[in-house]
Amino acid sequence: MDVLAILYIIANVMASVSYIPQIMTLLKDTTHSESVALMSWVLWLGASAISLTYFIVRVQDPVVIFSSSMNFTGCAIVLSLLVFNRFIKAQGICLYDLIKKPVVDPVVDEEPIV
Repeated sequence: MDVLAILYIIANVMASVSYIPQIMTLLKDTTHSESVALMSWVLWLGASAISLTYFIVRVQDPVVIFSSSMNFTGCAIVLSLLVFNRFIKAQGICLYDLIKKPVVDPVVDEEPIV
């Protein structure tokens, strides 16, 4: 593996990790995330989808396809969270708090079945 291939892999790992702060911000946001540009993420997802398709069909290099798929996945997660926050989630709700809370079964006041 040559130096350029190693740099390509490192750059794409760094780019993939860079989605984590945006994902955490959207998970912890209690607003409708109006400060995050929805159209930018739509365009970035579209561009990454086209790139991924090109790499699958034309380039057919597993390293490039994997790197591109990580970029596509990061964009898709961010856009999904943004759309959820903007159009579905109620104001004041924090997805992060909902995720980290343990699921508790409600106590049912019924007699045991014998």
